[in-house]
Amino acid sequence: VLKWSNSGEKLYNENLFYLGAGLKLTDRFAIGFGGKYKKIDISQYSSIGKTTFDTGISFIIKQNFLFELLSENVWLKDEDYFLSRLNVGLKSFISRNLILKCGVVKEKDFPPEYFIESIYTFKRVLQFHSGGSLNPDFYLFGLSYKTEKIILGYIFTEHQVLGLSHRFYFVYNFSSRNGS
Repeated sequence: VLKWSNSGEKLYNENLFYLGAGLKLTDRFAIGFGGKYKKIDISQYSSIGKTTFDTGISFIIKQNFLFELLSENVWLKDEDYFLSRLNVGLKSFISRNLILKCGVVKEKDFPPEYFIESIYTFKRVLQFHSGGSLNPDFYLFGLSYKTEKIILGYIFTEHQVLGLSHRFYFVYNFSSRNGS
């Protein structure tokens, strides 16, 4: 997977580049790993770069329920410490067109954040996103266009601290169905 996104925040502008890979070990179990580089422009004269290494596992509990455990590890060169973020969630395929995700995100030195998101697929290519979280209050809604290899999306978010922002993203999937 190759992903690029750009967001226009009130306080800063952010560009994110992500490269990841996954491996399906059995019909019910998969692992994944990746890395991302995030560049945040605070002003026209100042910017911050951050590199992360992500790992994750997915396990199918029942036919329509998927358990996910994701870890994001960040090493900040300027501040010389290691920040870890853990995301535990459930994904349920309610119907052929509706996916519901919920879970908790725990970041080092911060209280847990509880989230829920729904994705409704219309005509197999158009997806409507909506969701939110508690602690801090956060809401999202958006639209994406999905094919077998490409996803283009536009998401709006309302954050308790950062206010209203938007994010455009592009994802390219290098997947192979025959395992090669």
